[in-house]
Amino acid sequence: MNSKKLIIFLLGTSLLWNCQPLLVKLISKKSIHNQVKTLTNENQESTIVFMPVVHTGKASYYKSFQPIVDSLRGQGYQIYVESIAYQEELSEKDKLMYNKKIRKFIGYYTAYTNENESLPKEFKMKNYMLQDYAMMGINKSKGDKILDLPKNKLIDKYESELGEIELTDCDHNTSLNSKYTCDSEYKKHMYLLTNEYRDEYIVQQLTQKEEKNVVLIYGKRHWYSIYPELIKKGYQLIEGKI
Repeated sequence: MNSKKLIIFLLGTSLLWNCQPLLVKLISKKSIHNQVKTLTNENQESTIVFMPVVHTGKASYYKSFQPIVDSLRGQGYQIYVESIAYQEELSEKDKLMYNKKIRKFIGYYTAYTNENESLPKEFKMKNYMLQDYAMMGINKSKGDKILDLPKNKLIDKYESELGEIELTDCDHNTSLNSKYTCDSEYKKHMYLLTNEYRDEYIVQQLTQKEEKNVVLIYGKRHWYSIYPELIKKGYQLIEGKI
């Protein structure tokens, strides 16, 4: 997969909130070292390594992941990453509908191309880049997998619980690549889609899977929802800070 496709893939999957450029600079790290967190459950003989990632940073930061990822994979750990990309075949009509419904929550279309004018300016900062899975050592051919809910499942879950998302004339008439200026009452529910549904699913799946030792590479914000639930299930933090 080339770099352009990887960036499009990532933006279509995990960059789901607006960080202002100044905030990006403040939270950016030089390396993943000293950020890694390890939890163990002695009763289940299970270990979970959580690698919190900032989605916009410098190349050297993303390159620092690869040695750790390769080492843990070599020790038999299953590598999981986040991604809300579609995981099943959908018609172009359905994809358009889901993309426009997701846009009502986050305010932009999740595809990084030169034609996409809806992207926040922090995605185009000089000397910064978007998270690059290949640079981080993530490799599907080596068994690395996605553990997440795709866009269509997120929207379906929301609508089953809170009712159908209504697209307005503004939504229909604004192309995905155009700047999004439509009014949306759904933005106040953004965290429900970007974190709550997904984190609940991730923890649920972790407790059902056969793999005893796993690595989770997810945005930093996910840690604060996932960690308390893992503690409830008998895990203890043995390395890293909360």
